[in-house]
Amino acid sequence: MKTLVNVNAFNDIYYINCFYNALFTGVIFHNEDIWNILSSGVAEYKLDLDRKRVLRVVYDKEYDKKLLEEIGLYLHTNEEEVFGFIKKAIDNNNPVIMNIDWFYIPHQKAVYQKEHRLHSILVNGYCEQEQKITIIDQKYTDTLIYDKFTLSFEDLNKAHLSYLEIMKEYKVESLFEVKKLNNTIRKVTGEECRNKYIRNMRNNNYYINRVHVLDQVLDNFDEVYKKITFDRESLLFFIDFLNDIVNHKRTDQYIGELYMKMSNEILHLNKEIESIWNKVRELSVKSMLKKDTLIDRYKYDIYDYITEIYNKEKELIELLKRSYS
Repeated sequence: MKTLVNVNAFNDIYYINCFYNALFTGVIFHNEDIWNILSSGVAEYKLDLDRKRVLRVVYDKEYDKKLLEEIGLYLHTNEEEVFGFIKKAIDNNNPVIMNIDWFYIPHQKAVYQKEHRLHSILVNGYCEQEQKITIIDQKYTDTLIYDKFTLSFEDLNKAHLSYLEIMKEYKVESLFEVKKLNNTIRKVTGEECRNKYIRNMRNNNYYINRVHVLDQVLDNFDEVYKKITFDRESLLFFIDFLNDIVNHKRTDQYIGELYMKMSNEILHLNKEIESIWNKVRELSVKSMLKKDTLIDRYKYDIYDYITEIYNKEKELIELLKRSYS
């Protein structure tokens, strides 16, 4: 078995989607910092009553290729045969990000042979003799904890081919080797990332977007509530939104503690907001598991929670403005 040593699952936060958690594991393996990527994206809330997915969290981000080059890395892609690509990358001491379909991944028991779900993993080793590879992947489909697993070449190949088939009309790339740049460049500094993060908060209306959208939700609450509880799919979309919000609040906390050295007052308030969103999520998940309209009983509870979040977000934004304006 040829395995890259010191490839450890990144479990600090879940940033945007599974591709980034695989990417962060590869970046850290190469002894680089993920701060340049984190500082380049600001989360915004979107409300659209004309869509099935009424509420969304979206990231206004810079181009990832540029961000990686600024820390001395790049993603190499090719149309080579998949195992040849993996073998060559691992032999060159580079991990591989691979897009797959969880339908063919045995350790994902909740969806294995039951549900097609597109996903990204990090490959960090292979054994030609045993026809196996080692990967970093989520332990379960419903948790964001990552761990190491072993897969057969056959299962990996099926999962990869299924991904390509599902995504064929989009012509997306599916294999990425996380490599060091050969040429020497001036890397961005931590202070430059800090200034960029503050600039992005200002330029992307970070200070007003969240309270503005929450204000719209409260003003149109009956209509919003009717949309998110229309059917099971609508409720699942709403739970996805809540998952995204909780994850991005944790990312805010991570950035605030580790990189921005924010005040305890800001960090505590951000944590309070996250805990209230978690209460909304708990009620929504309870409704989904009951498979009925239980959420109707919680309408006014959810309204009160969002009102509380709205007021605390206004307070948080004033603190941030005083700190970084």
